[in-house]
Amino acid sequence: MRAYHFGEHSPDEHSPERKAPDEPDEDVAARRGAAEPARVPKQLRRPSTMLHAGGTPREDAPLEEDEDFSRLPIDRLYEKADESYYFRVQTMILYNGWSWSTCQNATITVLALLLQIFALSSIWQMNWIASDVAQWADQWGDGGDDVFPDGVDYPADYRRYFRGIDAKVDGLPVVIFLPLILVTLTLVLMTRCESDECRAGYVLLRSSAHELYADWWELSWGDAGARGVCVFVCFVTHLLRVSLLWYYYEVSANMMGNSSGSFELLLDALAMTFILEIDNHLFFDLPSMNFYGVEDPSLRERYLHRFRASRDALRSIVEHVQRVPRWIAHVYYLGGLLFTCLCSLIVLRIAVLGQNYTSAGKVMVFDDDSPFGAHHPQLTYQYNWLIYSMLFVILVDEQIVAYVGSPDKRKNSRWGVARCAAAFLFECLCLVVIRYVVIEWIFGVAIPYSVSAESAPIRFWDRVDPAPNRPRNVYDYGSYDEGDTGDHHGSLG
Repeated sequence: MRAYHFGEHSPDEHSPERKAPDEPDEDVAARRGAAEPARVPKQLRRPSTMLHAGGTPREDAPLEEDEDFSRLPIDRLYEKADESYYFRVQTMILYNGWSWSTCQNATITVLALLLQIFALSSIWQMNWIASDVAQWADQWGDGGDDVFPDGVDYPADYRRYFRGIDAKVDGLPVVIFLPLILVTLTLVLMTRCESDECRAGYVLLRSSAHELYADWWELSWGDAGARGVCVFVCFVTHLLRVSLLWYYYEVSANMMGNSSGSFELLLDALAMTFILEIDNHLFFDLPSMNFYGVEDPSLRERYLHRFRASRDALRSIVEHVQRVPRWIAHVYYLGGLLFTCLCSLIVLRIAVLGQNYTSAGKVMVFDDDSPFGAHHPQLTYQYNWLIYSMLFVILVDEQIVAYVGSPDKRKNSRWGVARCAAAFLFECLCLVVIRYVVIEWIFGVAIPYSVSAESAPIRFWDRVDPAPNRPRNVYDYGSYDEGDTGDHHGSLG
């Protein structure tokens, strides 16, 4: 993560900033300004070959501008979000309009996000296959040698090993539970950068949508339609980013719930962290990111335009935040801490539910659609509600940030609160559709198993229902009666 230093360093003995005994303060300030060239964002910094001997920019230096790109505290939000390729593409869509470059980068963004989500879905699929084969072995006495030549890799039964020791928390040995707390907290903290970048893009999206709404009747149909399409595409990329973050927490909790032992737990958590890093290594939108570093003048001009527009928009939002009432500011200040704590608790709870089985030497998965029936319907019931709780926390945190930074003068009225509530419900509905149609059905069923909606129904409302729901005669491999599914209000196991 990029470090920010806004303080002055102490001048040493040979520094040009050091004041002579009788030198006026004005001369020191003038020399200091000449000695310190303007600090610019990372992607705009000039290498030493682009500077004259005195440190001043050459006339042919890339991205030469009269404007001072200084890092002010008010620009910290932009500097933090600008690390993400996805955020920069969102600014391209909102402020550059449509062009071949915009379409290319928007397509790359959508494909990269879908690839990340599919990678997470494949991790969940591997856990499901192992659990399904294990149930097959228990049902038919077949070890699944055709799928796992060496047999299913059952986890170690640490609960049996520590059965004579009372050092347990929530049914788990301390050597499992305490590392689980560390891993959970670290995983959530390491996603804060991704969450901040996502929310920065969302507040820009809300600001652009507000401006479009205010200017709608003054625009021609063509201009209004073009800006509307830009806002819509940017909203789609935002939905995919939130879906990725939501699903990442879910799959990470699954992985930690299925990890055998503390060492494997730490390794699995470490392996999960790199999935969210791809957007920090994509630079297709920058005008000089090619082999020779030669800038395209048109791309350079477009980049500077969206750079100024997005930076000024975030500056305006930060200024609105500084003027909010005190009680709203307190809610906003507590938001980041509450988000981290609540997300960590939810992920920890899911992982503990899984470890109650894994630490006992059982292969399990939070699911009830195995052809052998649900062995833990109450576990599935709790798991589904925890997933919805996670979505609620993510969206509430996002809406608080958007509400505090909104430039709408009526945001403290009932109308403003109603708009935030409507935005919350609409985005929640969109994310649920993405979660159960795109992620669970398309990525989890249709693509891996080459099926269609006719041979494998989507069953959207059954998937949305948090209670285990296994209607008869839906699956090709059989139907289930009350004895198979059990009462979802029953006990675990």
